[in-house]
Formats: sequence, structure tokens, C-alpha cells
Amino acid sequence: MAQRPFRVSLRVGDVQAATEFYRGLGFEEVGLVPDPGGRTVFAILQRGDVHLCVDALVGLPFPDTEREQRVRQGPRGLGVVIGIEVDDLEATYAYCRETGCEITREPMDEAWGDRVFECVDPFGYVWEFSRPIAEKAGWPLSGRAGSAAPERPRAAAPAAAAPTSPPAPRRASSPRRCGTRSCSASPRAPPARRPGSSTRRWRGTAIRRAPSIGWKRSSTGPSSLSRCATAAARTRSWPR
Repeated sequence: MAQRPFRVSLRVGDVQAATEFYRGLGFEEVGLVPDPGGRTVFAILQRGDVHLCVDALVGLPFPDTEREQRVRQGPRGLGVVIGIEVDDLEATYAYCRETGCEITREPMDEAWGDRVFECVDPFGYVWEFSRPIAEKAGWPLSGRAGSAAPERPRAAAPAAAAPTSPPAPRRASSPRRCGTRSCSASPRAPPARRPGSSTRRWRGTAIRRAPSIGWKRSSTGPSSLSRCATAAARTRSWPR
């Protein structure tokens, strides 16, 4: 299917002056329509696949609507920007300055890969002229064939926390009675009596005999009452 040209129509006060100005932007004149007095009221220009129609504010049979009245009063073209790509951006910039355009943005390199400047022409319309530039580091020529946006680095997945075993429950200590005091400071239990051991008395202290380790003096007798705060059952070896 053949591609049809894109058409833009602009309303201006002086069609002939606008035609001369737009010729300097690379548009070629295709046709002119004069009024009965010979004044040009309609012009058709072309640049590539774009047709630019220039209409007079007065002299064409537009219906007299509220919108038409507002268009005649102006300002016109608010909120619309006409963008074209040129071969020589610096020459176009110089031409716009010489013909009285209001430069609203100086030429600058944009991140998407174009050098761009913007201006308001003498008839109140905003133009944006651009030219492709060499590819920047990290910025391909976006919007053109064969180009691709840089892939964003993916965030590393958080490392899984190593499973931790729950702490071993602490064995609750039960109060023990040493003589007349109750002592629960030590969690250790008193050593179990070994089978075959016997008990003797030495100076009021219980002494038990174990078959393998000989005689030992128990620290839980009356002589250890002053040291019961340690709550640990200590032993002292004695010879057989």
C-alpha cells in the first residue's frame, strides 16, 4: 500500500511572506491560489512526504464560527510543535535567527541521539529542528532502525539466609538445701552415688568410698555450710 503524504495547514496573515520563509526551510512551492485582487491566499508547499498548506486568515470561505474568530484573534498554534529533520542544523539555525525567529532553545545534544534547537517563526508557530549525531557512550540512537535501548542491569537476588537451629533450652535449676539454707545458684546436680560405694564419717563429715577412685570427702556436710553460696558440689580427694 502506497504511503500517503502528511499534510499540515497553517493560518497566517501574509501567505506570500510565509511562503518565502518556508522555502528557506527546504519546502518547495507546489501551487498558489490568488484572490480576485491577485493576492495569494493559499499556497501548497512540499518537503519530502510532508505537504505544508499555508492559509490566509482573511479571504478564504471558512465558516464564521466562534473557533474561527478565536483563530483570527490569535495567538495561533499554542501547544503544537512542528518537528523536522535537517541535514545542516547550524545553517538552519543561522537562517532562523536572520529571518526574525525567536530562539526558544539553543542547539544542544539530546540524550536520545539528536542535536536539536527550537524556535518560534514570525507567524507564531513553534518549530523543532533536529539532526542525528554520533552514538554516545551508553546511549544508542533511539527510535531508529537497528537500535535498541540499553538493557538495565538486573539486581542480584538476595542471598538466602543460612538456617539457624534454635538454641538448646536451658535446664532449670531446682533449689537444693545445704544444712539450713536453700541454694539454687548452681544448675549442676550432685554426683550420683556409684554402685558398691560405702559411706564413713570423718570429723563429722560424711565420707563415701568409691571402688575406683578411693576415699573422697563430701563438701555437703556441716563443714561446708559457710561455702554453700557457691552452690556447686565440690569434692576433695583423700588417700585410702
